[in-house]
Amino acid sequence: SERGINHNIDLIDEELASECMFNKFLKKLCTNKSSNKFEEDRHIALKRSIGFNLHRFKDPINNKVIIFSEDNLSLSASGRTGKGMIMKAIGKMMKVIIENGKNFDANERFSFSRISPFTDLLFIDDVQRFFNFDDYFSLISEGITVERKGFDKQFLSFENSPKITISSNYNVQGDD
Repeated sequence: SERGINHNIDLIDEELASECMFNKFLKKLCTNKSSNKFEEDRHIALKRSIGFNLHRFKDPINNKVIIFSEDNLSLSASGRTGKGMIMKAIGKMMKVIIENGKNFDANERFSFSRISPFTDLLFIDDVQRFFNFDDYFSLISEGITVERKGFDKQFLSFENSPKITISSNYNVQGDD
């Protein structure tokens, strides 16, 4: 199948899983830098967001987009909190297209040319300060029109379009 990446997976017990390098990385991301205190709620939320991105089910009634943002949102960008590393890890398990959010414009004619019916996840990395989530609502709820140079436009319906995840060093603007 063109969808996903085939892997042999061995399930391990929780104690052994807690010692794996990726889990240690996630725990470090969820440790408050100023108090050096591990935040279990953040760790659970982070693992749930990764799990959500790793499956293809999309609910048209309760559609979601994962937004990875900074720990303490401010007017200045700080970055370097592991958001891109998480997406690269997900990309080892499924077909992820990563777009540079600083240059990405969904209104440009060929902005989605890298997406195919077999793309599982579109990751818009490091969107700009005044990125407006509302501009992407129809892409998230209806589907995506893909146009490649020299080819006819192709509409990927909601069911066949990739999930979308966004990362930002700033607060993402939008109504919801």
